[in-house]
Amino acid sequence: MADEGEENLSPAEKLARKHKQERKELQAKVQQMKNSVPKNDKKRKKQLTVDIAQLEAELDERHHREEEELQAGAGDVGEEKDAVTEGVGGLQLTDSAQGQQPQKQKVSKAQKRREKKAAKDKERDQRIAESEVENLLGARHQETQRIKALLRDRQLAVKEISSDGHCLYNAVAEQLKQVGDELQALSRILMCSIEVIQAEGPAIKIGEEYDAKLPIILTYHRHMYGLGEHYNTVRPLGEELAEEEDS
Repeated sequence: MADEGEENLSPAEKLARKHKQERKELQAKVQQMKNSVPKNDKKRKKQLTVDIAQLEAELDERHHREEEELQAGAGDVGEEKDAVTEGVGGLQLTDSAQGQQPQKQKVSKAQKRREKKAAKDKERDQRIAESEVENLLGARHQETQRIKALLRDRQLAVKEISSDGHCLYNAVAEQLKQVGDELQALSRILMCSIEVIQAEGPAIKIGEEYDAKLPIILTYHRHMYGLGEHYNTVRPLGEELAEEEDS
């Protein structure tokens, strides 16, 4: 049986609710998978990390595809709505209906309180639903999902860098720490190639003449923070899952 009020939700709100439930179910499944593996079984833990990454990648990809399909169909829905509005606008009231006056009924204070509370609850639920839709279809979410998809092809994942006004410098420094033998490049940054992955447009490569060395890979986010553009560094795809297991 569907939840009360679900039939009044827009397609985007229904999709947001569906995705939220599916991600919650996946988290429960992942936790169950983790609990089934002994802590000292390193081989199974390693395979589990790969399996979990694959499950999450498949879910992200499917959600992204469903969001695109929803956006593609939004235009058709708008046309149907306009047609219905025009049809309603052409209707005329009969003389008997126009002559009728609404009957006034006394409303008790208790009834008024209940109606006021119901209105507030409905307004709150609407704000929550709108927030979920904004997160689902907003520019920040779309950009992040696109970058994740591009990184998955390289077996990489985004590693967050604090937004303190020095994100580009800190992202470069963080990855230089990971590659070890490239530490000296911090003082002469153009001596190693840098590749910037972005949601829109091809990856940007700087210093391609130094491709013989390990490149520094960064991600560029135009919509992540309200203060402006932001850079993150990257790390191996399974590293984040491994940290979650140890915590």
